[in-house]
Amino acid sequence: GQFVEAERMARDALEIRRQVLGEEHPLTNNSLNNLAGILMDQHKLSEAEPLMKRALAVCEKTLGAAHPHTATRLHNLATLLEDQGKTGEAKDMYRRALEAREKAVGGEHRDTLSTAAYLAEVHYKEGEYPLAEPLYKRCMVGRTTMASSDTQHLALMSKLIMTLHKQGKNEEAFKYSEEALEIASKAQGAASEEAAQFTKLKAAIGSHVKAAASAAARSSSST
Repeated sequence: GQFVEAERMARDALEIRRQVLGEEHPLTNNSLNNLAGILMDQHKLSEAEPLMKRALAVCEKTLGAAHPHTATRLHNLATLLEDQGKTGEAKDMYRRALEAREKAVGGEHRDTLSTAAYLAEVHYKEGEYPLAEPLYKRCMVGRTTMASSDTQHLALMSKLIMTLHKQGKNEEAFKYSEEALEIASKAQGAASEEAAQFTKLKAAIGSHVKAAASAAARSSSST
């Protein structure tokens, strides 16, 4: 009932602002975006999508492609598309959002790095590890700028480690696993669950490094 009432009020507010202020007024655009958000909260994603696309189009027309508000609309639309399983469209939208945020607020801003992390995650899920790797590394470099918690940073490190491992880059993955274990131990304690998880991950990656070294040694000795 609460969502139904909120949706009704949002639709009324949007209609009033359209009539009084016009379709392209910033307050009308805010109402359009607010309604889309309420629909998303109710999992009415297919209804929210055209509203978000309209809000984006108005922002691009009135504010320009490199404005922070436009970049936010792009990022939010990408998330909506991803939630609907429209992965290809979502990746394109995240790329546009990343470019817009780079121009609007700079390449090291927390919002820019957040979009980079979202895009990296989509690539990771799709098994596109060479595309995910530089994006995750970018987030590692920008850790302080992102102002993320240790838990959030460690989650990104874990994905980077696995991204490297999936490509057979186990020596590099091992170095990151050592760094992650150190961070987890300092932040959560050596006996914490996170530290234990990275201890296991470090050991697993280390076994692959040792196996590769042994195979190389055997190959060298047989030639």
